Amino acid sequence: MPHAQQPRLNTWATDRAAGVLLGAAVGDALGVPYEFEARLRDDQQPRMIGGGLGPYEPGEYSDDTQMQVCIAKVAADGADLRTAEALDAIAANFQGWLSGGASDVGAQTRAVLGAASRASGAPGVAMLAAARRFTASTNRSAGNGSLMRTGIVALSHLGDAAEMAEAAVAVSALTHPDTDCADACVLWCSGIRTAVLHGTFDGVRAGLDLIPAERRGVWAKRLDEAEANPPHHFTNNGWVVHALQAAWSATIRTAVPELSPAENRFPAQHFGLALEAAVRAGTDTDTVAAIAGALLGARWGCSGIPLEWQQAVHGWPGHTTGADLVRLAVRTARGGSDDAQGWPSAPRMSLGGHRSFAIPHPHDAGVGAPGRSTSRPWSRCAAWARTRSCPAPTSSTSACGWWTVRGRTPTSTTFWTRPPARYCGCVRRASGSCSTALPGRVALPPSPRSTATWPPAPTPRPRWTTCAGY
Repeated sequence: MPHAQQPRLNTWATDRAAGVLLGAAVGDALGVPYEFEARLRDDQQPRMIGGGLGPYEPGEYSDDTQMQVCIAKVAADGADLRTAEALDAIAANFQGWLSGGASDVGAQTRAVLGAASRASGAPGVAMLAAARRFTASTNRSAGNGSLMRTGIVALSHLGDAAEMAEAAVAVSALTHPDTDCADACVLWCSGIRTAVLHGTFDGVRAGLDLIPAERRGVWAKRLDEAEANPPHHFTNNGWVVHALQAAWSATIRTAVPELSPAENRFPAQHFGLALEAAVRAGTDTDTVAAIAGALLGARWGCSGIPLEWQQAVHGWPGHTTGADLVRLAVRTARGGSDDAQGWPSAPRMSLGGHRSFAIPHPHDAGVGAPGRSTSRPWSRCAAWARTRSCPAPTSSTSACGWWTVRGRTPTSTTFWTRPPARYCGCVRRASGSCSTALPGRVALPPSPRSTATWPPAPTPRPRWTTCAGY
């Protein structure tokens, strides 16, 4: 079947694509400790402390992200997820996950995968048949187990909304063919696709046009209800409808901070605030937060996710890290390919023959700030200026304080880099070279002491333009 080409993403959109899978995993890991526990009060702060139903390590994600990784491994090679070959590969990955590392499995998913494993024929066909039999046998088949893993599907079909909707329905149907599950996945994928391409939350409501006409009115009322009530209003969030409503409520009812660097306020802080609101919904906290995290990551990007969460998140298979999730997401958004320099898959990236220079930091000779250069990664930044006093650098960080970077994209960006680096991050020294502690955020050219290579992939290439929620 025809498959629309993926659009060429600019710096901002690439950063937003990088945030989808990472955002879902962060939400998952943040919600794990509170699953089916007493609901957190508004004055209680969720933390990645592990435990939960695993029990999980601090920062470890659960089945919500594990199953999404199963899909991402297929999508990251550029597959059209509507095809039989792709669905067979996803189904086979689900079975491999169940037998080789699933830490927590939903009842419906376990029943479907168990029945499919005993059937003959192609894995995708067998799983779809088992899912349909399960759905026909009960009136409780509209669980949240396909919505929680749908974010990566949106990235695989950025080029065409109708194709994306078809893929969302097909991947959902492998375990959850109920119409409510299908519609929810379409709406959420539409939201993620629009957030990546245009940087807004408008796509969830726009997705109403992608579901069958006879169900649009029902879902429009459900979205209205979500926008009128707090996340914890939707207590039965194991049901896909309440799960979507709780995630949408957390997203849309949480105020986006105004940009005020002097008061340490940035729009991208909305990611963390809304994700915490999703966890406070209670009940199936990891799933609601994973669902919300995918959309929030698509809107605010990898650069909007607090550093401590990026560094902590990990899980199956093996010790998959946040950087691994970024690689899967970006390759999916790029149609299964790396860029001309090998990012995001190359183990190291060379700066090639480009020549650039770095202006020494006034208080730390080991840190450079960007100067004029013909080297493409640095050419956006013309100069830096220290505008406020800096706190003393720690043993691992430097270039801390207020800094203004003037360049073409954007014309002026001010960002805060005081430890702890939540939103733009301190630059840290590693092995005598200057490297960024935040993938996709603050990036400095090499200092005179550095080698000619950038830190190991999948850390994205240097990007100044994603700071402060741009």
